[in-house]
Amino acid sequence: MSKKILVLLVMTVVMILGSATAALAYGRHNTLAWVDPNWGNSYNATTHTGIAEYTFQITAINTGFTGVTQVELKFDTNVFKAWEVVGSVPNDWTFVEIGGFAPPILTLSVGNAGTPIMNVGDQLRVQVAYELYDAPETLDWSEGGTSPNRPWSQGFATSENGCYPSGGSTEQVPEPTTALLFGSGIALIGYMRKKR
Repeated sequence: MSKKILVLLVMTVVMILGSATAALAYGRHNTLAWVDPNWGNSYNATTHTGIAEYTFQITAINTGFTGVTQVELKFDTNVFKAWEVVGSVPNDWTFVEIGGFAPPILTLSVGNAGTPIMNVGDQLRVQVAYELYDAPETLDWSEGGTSPNRPWSQGFATSENGCYPSGGSTEQVPEPTTALLFGSGIALIGYMRKKR
């Protein structure tokens, strides 16, 4: 397999996985996070409701790491009219919403009986039913701390019992058709260059 084809394949895979934003490197681990806002084709453009699936994935660990046992995810009250956790994988995590912040933070935490995510590649996937105030592209997604502002960019942090955090902001997973078109275009460009 030529280097060009290998590079194209890697780029396509990265695009399909959602081009998750690189996490900030802190203590004992690094994480990425991305969101599928139309999980299970649930989004209703009339009511601006749906189910979003958030994925948190460990990308690196250091000595002494004992596993992610807490995730904080910011839900800005200027964007979200309502939200509620409706499921997770692993399914033994417990969920507590912390109020009184601007924006409020939904804290996802695991008790002693829960399953921490511990190894590189391990994921926590959380499904959240939501209602937005308007179409996502018209709202101010400032909670992700990004510039320029991007829909579904939300600040997050993962930690070991509240210590040694890693964080960043979520990236939206592209629609499958968008990812397929992008990947096909990249592959076609590579093929045309090879033919020359």
